[in-house]
Amino acid sequence: MGDHADNIAELAQDLIDSDSTFTEDAKKELIMITQTGLKCLESAIKAYASGDSGLAEKALGLEDQVDDMEKTMRSTHIKRLVQNTCDPTAGIVFIDTISNMERISDHAINIAQVVLAK
Repeated sequence: MGDHADNIAELAQDLIDSDSTFTEDAKKELIMITQTGLKCLESAIKAYASGDSGLAEKALGLEDQVDDMEKTMRSTHIKRLVQNTCDPTAGIVFIDTISNMERISDHAINIAQVVLAK
């Protein structure tokens, strides 16, 4: 997960260095997937610490939401690119960022599954 967080930090720096910006829609989508991914991770960690299978199940559901968000966001992002409403550099950063967030939530599920396997 740390590697994916580092990737996101590097992507943010790339965006700053290129003087590119996200569209307002892209910003909203990034906030949404990040919040859901972090809730997934938080639930998985709390489940592991407490042995609470209910929290582990919650993490699984949140991870499914992140998966769905990533697919939808990729599609809406392609539409923005086709319509020329998105800077191409920002577009690459956007796709890579949502991919890294999805991978973080995948790793969180590995934690939750330990609780469910007990």
